[in-house]
Amino acid sequence: MTSSASAVALAQQHHQQTTLIQAQLQQQQQQQLNGQQATQLQQQQQVVVSSQQQQQQSQSVAAAVAALTDSKSQPKRLHVSNIPFRFRDPDLRSMFGQFGNILDVEIIFNERGSKGFGFVTFANSSDAERARERLHGTVVEGRKIE
Repeated sequence: MTSSASAVALAQQHHQQTTLIQAQLQQQQQQQLNGQQATQLQQQQQVVVSSQQQQQQSQSVAAAVAALTDSKSQPKRLHVSNIPFRFRDPDLRSMFGQFGNILDVEIIFNERGSKGFGFVTFANSSDAERARERLHGTVVEGRKIE
């Protein structure tokens, strides 16, 4: 083999090695890119799952709040002002009882007697609202109920 033939053979061998290295490098880069894309995809999926979980939690909270604020089934306590000083709990219960189920009646007293106000707790708020609408402003024993 002549020196020019060996130089050509050497150049071809170098070219083949360079081509092989370039191919391996491209393959590694593609694998890295695929890995990055897979990681990004996993992160996006995690974000979507996290977002869906937050949405479900928000919906659950909203449903719980709606259940708690259902105005027809929740008890409601009315403050009743300017009631006659001689009134006692049974009198207040009798006055408000016509509007619905009463859970509790309380007239506030001090050492001298009734302070002229109290509370009536209805089993549901719609009955309480009806009582408030009908009795607010009525006069009982010369005192305007508020």
